[in-house]
Amino acid sequence: MKVSDLKKNITCFLIRFIKSEEYKHLRIVYMIALISSITVILLGPSYVIGDTESYYSAKEKILTGSFDHLRTPLYPVFLLITYNWRITTFFQYLIFFVSIFYLYRTFKIIKTSPRLIFIAMVIYVCHPAFMYYQNLGGTEALCISLSSIFIYHLVTYIRNEKILNCWIFHIIILFLILLKPGCVFLLSIPVILLIYLFFTKRKLIVSYTLPFLLVLLFIGGYGLCIKKTYDIYSISSVSDINLYWMLRERNKINVDSIKNNDVKNFVSDKVDVKYENYAEYYAEADSIINQYGWKELHSIVQSSLKNNHIPVLFDNSNIRKMQKNMYDPLGKSVFFCDSQSIFSKFDNYFFFLTFYQLILVLFFYFFLIIKHIYIVRKIPIISVLFFSCVSVHLFSLILTAPNDYGRLIIPSLLVILIICMQCLEWFVLFIQKKEKNFILL
Repeated sequence: MKVSDLKKNITCFLIRFIKSEEYKHLRIVYMIALISSITVILLGPSYVIGDTESYYSAKEKILTGSFDHLRTPLYPVFLLITYNWRITTFFQYLIFFVSIFYLYRTFKIIKTSPRLIFIAMVIYVCHPAFMYYQNLGGTEALCISLSSIFIYHLVTYIRNEKILNCWIFHIIILFLILLKPGCVFLLSIPVILLIYLFFTKRKLIVSYTLPFLLVLLFIGGYGLCIKKTYDIYSISSVSDINLYWMLRERNKINVDSIKNNDVKNFVSDKVDVKYENYAEYYAEADSIINQYGWKELHSIVQSSLKNNHIPVLFDNSNIRKMQKNMYDPLGKSVFFCDSQSIFSKFDNYFFFLTFYQLILVLFFYFFLIIKHIYIVRKIPIISVLFFSCVSVHLFSLILTAPNDYGRLIIPSLLVILIICMQCLEWFVLFIQKKEKNFILL
């Protein structure tokens, strides 16, 4: 496409967007988003939070030609390109405003009612779970925005089977994983879709598999780069740090299995110490990496988990901790509480789902999927992917995350919003005695 043609298409779209009745509600949403953004900028949290410094540290390492063991490279590169925090937040907001259009189009494609689309969009542009992070130096803002674009291209590919959409949603999966290692759960989506296509549309298998293999190749290649530097085949040390933290809290560190005497002495001196502040466990794991290397921390974690993973997982103290974490509000980070801004007081006026409530929603959504399959005799693959995405992510959090579930669930937050809107639509139609009109795709 020529540059002149592209300019013409953009101009035509903008004219249609401004004048067309089709985008009337979306124009209102953008106005609300603008007001909401200004409110967050004026009253919201400061740019620097607990994780911010580590991303700038990773940026400096990239400038020296090496990768950081903790932070995957996409956000440090983003910081490198945007140069200073004002430009960084400007682009975070800009990408967020682009994502609004993609989420709106996604709701249209899955045939959500116009009123519920408007409600969902207002939630997206006003709720602290989405807006709070746009003003912060961390990966969450880009995670939210890229998730919107990813969902749109995934749904569009399933509906239209266009290879371009297939490539785009796979590339965004790669971006999200290189942005936040916890997004690796997203690989479950192309795997499940591949199985579905194998049984229903085998002609698409070859064209579908190529971008998927490319994603795996890039992730594997990055893992090899990390192995060259740190002698560990992984994309981030964050999982080892979190597992060490969990093992320390539960007195499950196997000191006798540590072969390096210096490391053994270091851990022995610390192992009986109980910290009130959870960040101290994180700092202890980080100290082991900085003093003795990531490989030593990895060895401690693996030897402590060896033949002991199930007892660690189902230990009474671990179960109590998981139960406590399940009361966390979705999207609400510990940084909400730490912030001294006026905006931090506003979140009390918003409703946050807890993880227990999310599980109830997922059970009901699963019931709707099974009911649809029974009545229509067809698998609603988009809904199955949504359900699988959130379920796999939730399961991975329970297994590997010590705390702060609310922030860590953010990559799935938009999918959860869509699921909630679909469940709400069923209830509205049920009350109107029109539940037969309910559609799952």
